Amino acid sequence: MRLKTSAAFSAVSLLLLGACAQLETKPVQPQENRPTTQTAARYDPPKAAAPAPVAPVAAQKSSAGTEAFAEHTELAFDAKSRELGNDARGAIASLRESVKKARHIVITGYCDKRAAANAKEIALFRAMAVKDELVNLGAAEKNVRVKYVTSQAKHEVAIDMTER
Repeated sequence: MRLKTSAAFSAVSLLLLGACAQLETKPVQPQENRPTTQTAARYDPPKAAAPAPVAPVAAQKSSAGTEAFAEHTELAFDAKSRELGNDARGAIASLRESVKKARHIVITGYCDKRAAANAKEIALFRAMAVKDELVNLGAAEKNVRVKYVTSQAKHEVAIDMTER
């Protein structure tokens, strides 16, 4: 009887492992990771102006000889700040025309995990704040992708826009 129980247990275990191996994982959508107002209430960041943003990169020529639209902009933040400063808002406002013709926009929020215990939350909050501003300027929300990086010693948001 003990041999039958052991064989049955082994068969069930193999079936379960096989079923788990066939499961498809789905990526987490940025909306699910967006910090809630409840989370934001726990942390009150200091009110300081953000450092000046880096100038955008100009359009580049494609291999076909036509001008390909690509733009990269970086917005600097203080180490634990989530707030968009006036300089950052001005830099985002200057992207109005680029935002309207961009078909793909990738916003990457950076926060060094060694500088803040809740680095993921801060990086996502920064990126989502920039996304909201870009959507208000006319970016199609379906064309905007948000991600975060906490492994680099950066405190900024990078905006990459392309026509393709």
